[in-house]
Amino acid sequence: MPFFPAKIVILAAILAAWAPFARAAETEKTPAEWVALLGADHLAERDAASAQLLSLGARARGEVAKALDSPDAEVKFRARELWKTLRWLVIPGADADITALVERRPGIDNAHWHEFVKKWGASSLGLLAQFRDDGEEQKEYTGGVRAVLEDVPALNTARYIAEATGTAEQESLNALLDDFPQAALPAKAAGSWMEVEIALWKYDKAFDLGHEIAFRIDDENIVSQSAIAADRGGMLDRVEQNARDELKAEKDPARICSELNFYAGVFAALRAGGLIPSLCDLGAGAGRATDGALRPVVKRLFELRMPGSVARILGSSDTPLTVYMRSVAYDRMGDVAAAKADWQKAENGLDALKPEEKQETCYNLGETMKDLDDGRAGRIWEDLVGSEPRDSVYVANACFRLAEIAEARNEYAQAADWFEKGLAASKKLNGGILVATGDDSVASDPTGYLEEEIKRLRALAAFPKE
Repeated sequence: MPFFPAKIVILAAILAAWAPFARAAETEKTPAEWVALLGADHLAERDAASAQLLSLGARARGEVAKALDSPDAEVKFRARELWKTLRWLVIPGADADITALVERRPGIDNAHWHEFVKKWGASSLGLLAQFRDDGEEQKEYTGGVRAVLEDVPALNTARYIAEATGTAEQESLNALLDDFPQAALPAKAAGSWMEVEIALWKYDKAFDLGHEIAFRIDDENIVSQSAIAADRGGMLDRVEQNARDELKAEKDPARICSELNFYAGVFAALRAGGLIPSLCDLGAGAGRATDGALRPVVKRLFELRMPGSVARILGSSDTPLTVYMRSVAYDRMGDVAAAKADWQKAENGLDALKPEEKQETCYNLGETMKDLDDGRAGRIWEDLVGSEPRDSVYVANACFRLAEIAEARNEYAQAADWFEKGLAASKKLNGGILVATGDDSVASDPTGYLEEEIKRLRALAAFPKE
């Protein structure tokens, strides 16, 4: 048994008995008092103060920040050492989660950002602002900003930023959004970003953001948020003048289509639809765009009951799809002869195409007809299914569309047959399915989804509802 002098044993017993009271006294000190002890005369006190401030985490951050430029060299040194850890602990109660996240640098993946943001909400912006202020590369925290836009209600995000008004943090929070790259932003995040700017009364910025994003994302929420920004900011005159100037100067037909589609949607939402026909006259060059670029703006103009504007835009177009859309415009204007002539021209144009090109064009024609509630879409898809090559992606997806039509008519056995035919074709294409569901979404397991649909439809055919 080891020998200890009696005095040491007695002292150890006294310290053990006093320790709980000493710890209680320590925890009663405020962070400011612990910071003051960073410059204490005794090394043990200075070390204890450093350890206690570190254990306080986010609660001590503010006081340690004040000491970073202390005139006391010892206090300044210790504060700066503590700041290497405490600078990140910006969310009370989140010390452990923040530490785990920060330790993943470099290369924090989006999944970890989403996990963190879903737990800590809009307060995550404080950590992201610290990433920016600390000089971290933007790619290190871009995923976090995107996670906030996708996972946090826009009003909560705006409220967090607004509550920072007048503080040093506000500039960093604003810069997070001002500098955020738009290139890969999905529609949901883009719309949320616009809602945040609108809630912060930054109407010009919100509108300009929507205008720019609209060229990349065809999403109605972007258009509606742009209209809200224009309305609340009293920007109708400015927006109209911008639209005219841009359409006069633009030479790229695809860009003209995007401009017309965006501004037509905004003016319609602002109940200023009377401005749209003259914009279409300025954007006559849209008719030279590809079918894919023209379809969205033509669809919008039809929805706004402006067939005359459609006819003017497509006046010189000669592809089967654009000629078809022009025939619909003439039909809705009451010019039956012109409508029939263009429909015949569209059919002739289809017949002149090579087999694979014809299949693609027919599929897109059917999709356009579906968008315009034209009952002839079914016939187009049936003709496509009977054409060569038999096992193409367009044949497979035409079968899926025909299945939707059959089910809508309660022809469940026929719908199952069409799904089976399309599935058989798609399997030969290594799963090249464009359309697997009625809402155009592609299931994570499209083959499994289709097999379940076939079972469901067979059951409905065997046991029809009364």
